[in-house]
Amino acid sequence: MASIYSGFGIALSISDDILSKWASYKQLSIVTTEACGVLIGSYDVGRGCFIIQNVTDPLPEDLRNYSFFTMKDKGHQKAVNDAFKASEGKYIYLGTWHTHPEPYPTPSNVDIRDWDICIKRNEGRKLFFVIVGTEEVKVFIRSNNQFESMTMIEKEMG
Repeated sequence: MASIYSGFGIALSISDDILSKWASYKQLSIVTTEACGVLIGSYDVGRGCFIIQNVTDPLPEDLRNYSFFTMKDKGHQKAVNDAFKASEGKYIYLGTWHTHPEPYPTPSNVDIRDWDICIKRNEGRKLFFVIVGTEEVKVFIRSNNQFESMTMIEKEMG
């Protein structure tokens, strides 16, 4: 099974396995640190949909506390490079994910600045930015010069 997110003429499929992984990182107490990682996936022309195939977990060199993270570990880029090579160029970097200690997450100013930097480094590529809240997973994309959230429209049989 997978969840389909849609908005602004774009669709994104996220498997239940990935959603379950993210659920394990929810910040349900004051001692839980933000978790973070990258999105790795592809575009399925037949379905007209981006698909997240894999995500990285927080890694040892990442800096993390309750309300802050910085992805410092080179393992995130290595995972993207390895997936790209193993898939003969099919699997690419699709964006980032992280957690927030709020039920219905909204991007902070720090998030927006970071996302703008990611987009500048990946010109011409559609990127997705996921925030995992305590109640809801929100997917954001850049549209009309601002970040907008996509809507989870359906569950599909996988």
